Amino acid sequence: MLSGYSDFDYLKSAIQLGVKDYLLKPVARAELNELLGKLAEEIRQEQQKLQASRQALLQKNEQLRLLQENFFAANGQGRVVQLGGDQGTAAAAPADPADGG
Repeated sequence: MLSGYSDFDYLKSAIQLGVKDYLLKPVARAELNELLGKLAEEIRQEQQKLQASRQALLQKNEQLRLLQENFFAANGQGRVVQLGGDQGTAAAAPADPADGG
């Protein structure tokens, strides 16, 4: 936030709206450049976090798709699918005739 007012009610309102910093006019060029650099870095880091989250979501969706394919393929062949391991992999086992399957 950049302001020529020394009335800090504006500052309070700005903070409530999510302002990252406050500069009082007249602002020194070096101070402005430093703040802009800091904000640019924060934006870059946030973009990296979002990209990592998107990548993780895509991987989880692919794992889910593979699990679903394995489940339906195994059940279509009269087998029971048992989930195992931390990887979320599916392993097919012969159906137990006593279970009706």
